[in-house]
Amino acid sequence: MLIKYLDLKQNKFLQNIFLVIFFLINTNFFAQVIPTKLFEDISNYKIGDDRSKLMEISDIVFNSTNDSAKSILVEKEILNFLKSNISYDAKDFACRQLRVIGSEVSAIELRDFLLDDNTCDIARYALENIQIESIDKLLISALPQVSKKNKIGIINTLGMRKSEISVKVLAKIISVNDEELSITAVSALGNIANEECKFVLEKHFNIPNENLRNKIFSAYLNCIQKTSSNSYSDYLKLYNTNNLPTPIKQAALAGIINFYDNKVDVIQKRILSEPNDFRFIPISKIKELPKETDFSIFAKLLSKLESANQIQLLGSLECVGKSNVKPFVLEMLESKNELVRISAIKALKNIGDKNDIIALTKIAAATSGSEADYARLTIDLMKDSNVDDEIIKNINSVDDNVKLELIRAVGSRNIKSALKDIFELAKSENKNIRSEAFKTLGEIASEENLKDLLNVLVQQKEVSDKRKVEKTISNIISKTESKNNSANLLIDEYNKNINADSKISILRLLGFTDSDNAHLTLIEALKNENEQIKIAAIQGLSNWSTPKPMNDLLSAAENSSNENIKSAALKGYTNFIELNKNITPSEKIDLYKKSLKLSQTDNEKNIALDCIGHIDDFESLNIFKSYINQPELKQTIDDGINRVAWHLHKLNPEKVKEYILYFLDNVKDEKFQTKNSELINVIDRFIMERDGK
Repeated sequence: MLIKYLDLKQNKFLQNIFLVIFFLINTNFFAQVIPTKLFEDISNYKIGDDRSKLMEISDIVFNSTNDSAKSILVEKEILNFLKSNISYDAKDFACRQLRVIGSEVSAIELRDFLLDDNTCDIARYALENIQIESIDKLLISALPQVSKKNKIGIINTLGMRKSEISVKVLAKIISVNDEELSITAVSALGNIANEECKFVLEKHFNIPNENLRNKIFSAYLNCIQKTSSNSYSDYLKLYNTNNLPTPIKQAALAGIINFYDNKVDVIQKRILSEPNDFRFIPISKIKELPKETDFSIFAKLLSKLESANQIQLLGSLECVGKSNVKPFVLEMLESKNELVRISAIKALKNIGDKNDIIALTKIAAATSGSEADYARLTIDLMKDSNVDDEIIKNINSVDDNVKLELIRAVGSRNIKSALKDIFELAKSENKNIRSEAFKTLGEIASEENLKDLLNVLVQQKEVSDKRKVEKTISNIISKTESKNNSANLLIDEYNKNINADSKISILRLLGFTDSDNAHLTLIEALKNENEQIKIAAIQGLSNWSTPKPMNDLLSAAENSSNENIKSAALKGYTNFIELNKNITPSEKIDLYKKSLKLSQTDNEKNIALDCIGHIDDFESLNIFKSYINQPELKQTIDDGINRVAWHLHKLNPEKVKEYILYFLDNVKDEKFQTKNSELINVIDRFIMERDGK
C-alpha cells in the first residue's frame, strides 16, 4: 500500500483523480458551489441574451481559483453542465470557464468535444490555457481524426501553447501536399521558436513553393529573435540565403549589426556595401552607438551616398548631436536636392553653434516654403548658449532681409536682453523692419515697458503702423495679472494727448484692461462729438472679456442716428450675446431679436440669424419664417432651418414636421426641398419606431 501511495504522490494526474473521487464520495460535506438554478437559467443561452447570470457564474469561477478544494468542485460542476443538453452558446461559455479553472480532469472530459467538428474550437479554447503536457499529447492524437478546418485550429493551439513535443509532428505537416496546412504548421513552429524548430525550418529553405518558403523564412527569423544562442551566425545564414524577401533580409541585416562585436566597423562597411534600399538599416543603428563614438567616421560618408541615404544619415547625425560632424553637414547645404538641404538645416539644431546663425538667417531670407521655415525653426531651437548674443551682435550690422530674420529670432527665442535694440529698430525707415520690430516687442516686452510702447504708438504717423503697435500693446496687457495699472497709464496718456489718432488707439486698448476706470473713460468718450472717437470708444467696449459693456453697446445702437456708430455698437452687442454664459437659450434668442431689429445691413442680419440658427429652440424656427426667400439671407436661413430641425426632431417629431412642411410649401429651392424632404422621411421613421409600428 505504501508503494502505491508513493506512486500516487508522484503522479499529478492520479492525485487529481484521487481528489475528485474523494470529493465525490464525500459530497454530503459540500454544498453545490454553483447553484443549479443558475445553470438552468443559462442552459438555452444564445449570443445577445441577457448576460447577468453568466457574469454571476464567472465571478464564482474566478473566486474559486484561490481555493483548491472549491476549484475541483467548480470544475466538476462546469463539466457536468457542459455534458448536459444545453445550447451551443452555453457550451461555449462553459468552455471559457474551464479555460480559467480547468485541470487535467477537463482534458479527459473534453476529448470527445475536441473530436467533434462542431465543438472542436470551443474545446481547444478551454484547453489552450491549461499548461499540462498531457494536453499537448491529446491535441496531437486528435490531429488525424478531425477535419482540415479543425486540424488548422489544433496546430495553431499547439503553437500558442509553445508545445515542444509537437515539433516532430509539425515538421511532417510541412511536407504534406496542402499549402494551408503547411503554412499553419510553419507559423506554429515560429511561435514555439526553439533550436529544434530552427533546425526543422532551415531544412526547408529551398522548398519550391514561394509563398510557403517566405513563411518559413519569417518563422525562422522569429525563432532567431526568441532564442539566444548563435544569433550572429543565424542572422548571417539567413541573410545569405537565396530568394529571401526584402523585409526578412533587412531584418536579418539588423540582426547581424546588433550581434557584431565591432559595431562602428560593421555599420561603416554596411553603409557603403549595401544596396541603396538597405542602407537605412546600418544608418539607423548609428543612433544606438555609445556617446563617445567618433561619429565623424559616418559623416564623411555623406558625399558618397545617394540623396535618400544622405537624408537618412543626416537624421541620425542630428539625433547624436556631435559637433565634430558639422563640417560635413555644412557641405550638404549646397546640395541640389532641397530635402537634403532641409535635413542638413535640421541637423544644425543640435550640432550648430553661434557661427551658423548668419548662414541660417540668409537661408531663411533667401528661400521660401519648408526650407525657410526649417531654417527659422533651427535658429529658434539651437542650444548653444552664445546664440542669443550672436543675434544681438549682428542685428544692426547686416542687410535688411537678414535683419528681419534676426528680429524675428529675438521674439521666438524670447531674448529680453535685445529689448533696447528692438525699440530702436521700431523707428526704422524700413516699413517691414518696423512691422517685425512691433511684433517682436509684443513677445519680449512686459508691463514695465508699457510707457515706452505708448511713446512708440503716438509717434507713428501711418494708421496701419498704429494698429500694429496697438496689437503689440494689447498682447502685453493680456499677459499682465493686474490690469488696473495698465488702464491708469493708458488713461493718463489719453487725457494729455491731443492727437485724435492716438486717442482713438488708446480707447481701443482700454477695452483689453477690463478696468472700471477704463469703462468710465470709454462711456465718457461716447459723448464726444468726434465720430471716430465715439466709434473707437465702442470698439474699446467691444474688446471687453466679459459682457459688462453689453447694455452700453445696446444703448448706443438704439440711440444713435449715425449709421457707422450704430453699426459698430450693434456688432459689439451681438458678439457679447454668445459670450454671456449666464443666460438661457430663450433669453439669447430674445437678445438676438433686438439685434435683428436694429440691423441695417444684410451682413448684420446674417450674423444674428446665424447665431439663432445655432440655438436648438422652436422659437428659432418661428423667427426663420419671417426671413425665408430673401436672397441675401437665404443660405443662412436654409442652413439654420435644417440644423435646428435635425437637433429637435427627436424631442418633438410632430412639431418639427409641422414646421418643415410649412417651409417646404414656401421655399421652392430644389436643394432645400431635397434636404428637408429627407428630414421628413427620417422623422416619419422615427415616429414609427417610437410607436412600435
